[in-house]
Amino acid sequence: MKDKYYYVLKDCLTYRENWANDQKNYLKYRGLIAEAKKRRFKDNKLIFTIYSLIYLPIITLNFFKKIREHSQYHKALSEIEVLKEELNKYEVPQIKYRRKNAKKN
Repeated sequence: MKDKYYYVLKDCLTYRENWANDQKNYLKYRGLIAEAKKRRFKDNKLIFTIYSLIYLPIITLNFFKKIREHSQYHKALSEIEVLKEELNKYEVPQIKYRRKNAKKN
């Protein structure tokens, strides 16, 4: 028999899987933007150096933000694994040993 906790876990799992999928797409998009920035300054190293020096604080903050986003994504993946393991406990039959002459429902 499944209690209310099972359905709460199931809803949480669905929410986390959707969030992880959206975050994966977002991280891919961020990778494309980073590639576009590299190509933009590919030909002129001087402008790239000046740009990097001017925006160094912002670049540093964006780097930490990127680390945090990847950390949150991997945390969500770990939570999904734990939730699936917990939900699988509900799928295991509660009675392991039955008498041979017992009725099956």
